[in-house]
Order: sequence, then C-alpha cells, then structure tokens
Amino acid sequence: MGIAALGPWATAWGVLGVSRLHYTLATRGITSKEGAGYYALDTFPARWHTVIAECLRIRRASEGGSLYGTRRTRRDDAAAFIEMVIEDAHRL
Repeated sequence: MGIAALGPWATAWGVLGVSRLHYTLATRGITSKEGAGYYALDTFPARWHTVIAECLRIRRASEGGSLYGTRRTRRDDAAAFIEMVIEDAHRL
C-alpha cells in the first residue's frame, strides 16, 4: 500500500469494503459498510478488532482521536487485515 493509504478514508474504504464483500460471499446478502464493520467484529478474531473499530470511527466521523499511535501502524494493520480477509474469502 502506498502513501495514499496513510489517510483515514483510504483505510476505512479498504477495510470496510473488503469486509462488505466477504459478507456478501459468506451470506449471499448485501450490507452497508457500517454493517460490514459489525459483521467483521463478529466474524474475525480479536487481533483485528482495533483496525475494524478504527474504520468504523472514521466512517462515522466520530469525535476523538485515532485508536492508533501512528498512521503507518494503522496502514500496516489495514493491509494485513485486507490480505487476511481476501485469503479467507477464497475458502468460502
């Protein structure tokens, strides 16, 4: 992921977007990006909950600061989450 992925909206778009696609493949249903975030919290291990919660925070434009100390750490977690979800989707 490049420098553009350091921004909050790119992170939220990627994490929630891939979660939305996973939801569709797993359930044959359609959900919103926010719904996909809640699905991801219920579906994937706790290791990923911070990046998912961060993306829901961004999506809602919630007050308060980031759950991450640096944008790079957030980007790295987002990239790892996206990769994991894609790999998991291949098993559906």
